[in-house]
Amino acid sequence: AMSTMPPPAVPGCSTAVALSAASGAALLGGSGRKLKILEHRVHKVENRTKENGEQEEELVVSNLRPFTLKVGVLDVHDQPLLDGNLPLRATLLYENGLPVKQTSSSEPLLVGETDVVALQGAATFKLRITSLSSHRDKQRFRIRVSPVDTSLLLREPHLTAVTTPMKCVTKLSHRGSGGNKEGEG
Repeated sequence: AMSTMPPPAVPGCSTAVALSAASGAALLGGSGRKLKILEHRVHKVENRTKENGEQEEELVVSNLRPFTLKVGVLDVHDQPLLDGNLPLRATLLYENGLPVKQTSSSEPLLVGETDVVALQGAATFKLRITSLSSHRDKQRFRIRVSPVDTSLLLREPHLTAVTTPMKCVTKLSHRGSGGNKEGEG
């Protein structure tokens, strides 16, 4: 007789309520959404030796040529969110995550398609970094992509994605030209 104590309707009821609340949150842009870098095409990858002697691949872009960055909008299960659109903006950061400040020159730090609306779960940016690493204490840059509507980030902190650092140079040195000697010494 003990097992019949809770009426069977109650668990069913509360589950239904929870489910509809969850899907409602998802429709309103629940906390499940996140941005992920799907593709980051650079102009060159160099092998460089870090201070501790380890080899690492360094991404290099030219400030004269655009590169492609594709960002996906994913749900909590890492599936692309095919419905809805999300206006996204790309901004330039240093490798340490600090924003790059505009210098006196009038040219923006990041040119090209910096504002792209994500449709069917993805947005492709064609970007060109105008700032050179050599002019910025040899710091490398990252691109951060986040919603144009910054209030979304307060509700959904995962709606931001940051690329691997890349060095921005004017001329891409060709292999075998000894262009990697700078880092030594």
